[in-house]
Amino acid sequence: MGSFEIEGDDGNIEEKNKSNYNNNEMNEEEDDRLKQYERKLKEAEKINKNISIENEGLKRELEKYKKQIKGFENENKKFKTLSNEIEEEKNTKKEMEVSLKKIKNEFEKNKKEFEIIKDENLNLKK
Repeated sequence: MGSFEIEGDDGNIEEKNKSNYNNNEMNEEEDDRLKQYERKLKEAEKINKNISIENEGLKRELEKYKKQIKGFENENKKFKTLSNEIEEEKNTKKEMEVSLKKIKNEFEKNKKEFEIIKDENLNLKK
């Protein structure tokens, strides 16, 4: 800053003018900063709006996937039920095969005994 002389009222006017000039410069700088902040605020609001739109889309996708998962869980329950039923049928089949085998063995044993008795009866008749 340059120096200036104050001579009575004229000096005060010059000092006031310089002060007003400095204030005007500061006000212009402040206005520029405010405009920059307003631009940045508008950009931030635009970005925020875009993020909100994306979030809504993601929420809809999430709900869709939750429904799919629920469907998969229901299908899985049905599959487990069918799997258990098949396992029970296999066990029942094995039990029946064992029973049938026992019956066949008993039948063969009885058949042999019958043949023996039949042969003994034939021999007695002779």
